[in-house]
Amino acid sequence: MNKTQPKILGTILIILIASIALLLFDFFMWDALNAFDNPGASAAMGLLCYAFVFLYALLTMIVMGYVIVRIKQIKLFALIPCVIIALTVLFFTYIPYTGVYQRTYFALEKNHLNVTIQMLRTNTLVQTDSDEFIVPYRLTSHTGKIYAHNSNRDTKAIFTIYRGFHKSSILLYTSSTDDIRENAYNFGPYETNIADIKKLDTYWYTANIEY
Repeated sequence: MNKTQPKILGTILIILIASIALLLFDFFMWDALNAFDNPGASAAMGLLCYAFVFLYALLTMIVMGYVIVRIKQIKLFALIPCVIIALTVLFFTYIPYTGVYQRTYFALEKNHLNVTIQMLRTNTLVQTDSDEFIVPYRLTSHTGKIYAHNSNRDTKAIFTIYRGFHKSSILLYTSSTDDIRENAYNFGPYETNIADIKKLDTYWYTANIEY
């Protein structure tokens, strides 16, 4: 066995664990925020999130530096940490905002989404604000909440597929059969900048929001 192989295997394991930890933190931090639900907790969690990202970026630079220096010795092993890092970065910056990801999300969660809408219509969802509700199925929203407006005329709802640093990928519901407009969802935190609206299914649309 080449002397550098144990080191690169250890490097691969470290970057793999770090990537998984970052992805898990990104998902479960919303549960922590919803549990505390106060400005202090939100600020602390935001700082912690940026700290995680900074540490991951630092680790990435160290790993890539090691790979570049040792590339002749480790050869094809060099590709493994590069692929792990690339997939992690792509997930945070690109993948959740693609049509493929949005359609896959909808296909996997369609039944839960429809049950959530039915609960919204019958006023059985847990409400935390005038237009904010806790989802009954955690995976139907990245943040654990939806924003909705329910009236005798129609029902509108915003599900967060993924909330990132620079924009959010969302799913829009409307009980109306008319095509929706970008300014139709003037409630919740997404009052502006809803764009890229595409029809997904009857009553359902995908969209992205840039901050």
